[in-house]
Amino acid sequence: MWMIISKVSSLKFQSLNLTLWNAVFINEGIPQAERLAKLNAIAISQMKVLTEDHRLLQLSEVNEKES
Repeated sequence: MWMIISKVSSLKFQSLNLTLWNAVFINEGIPQAERLAKLNAIAISQMKVLTEDHRLLQLSEVNEKES
């Protein structure tokens, strides 16, 4: 259960983070197409970090053993 809550919280933070980055890019006058490319790269990078976090995998294994 904790892992699900943690992932949801992480995804909400990512969404907020991307929104903040978008605001920064708008303030810098970066065109929409370029902003989209930059935001996409940031999102991909963040998802890789989340999916490759071995602590989450270990926690998942512990939760499965407890079930």
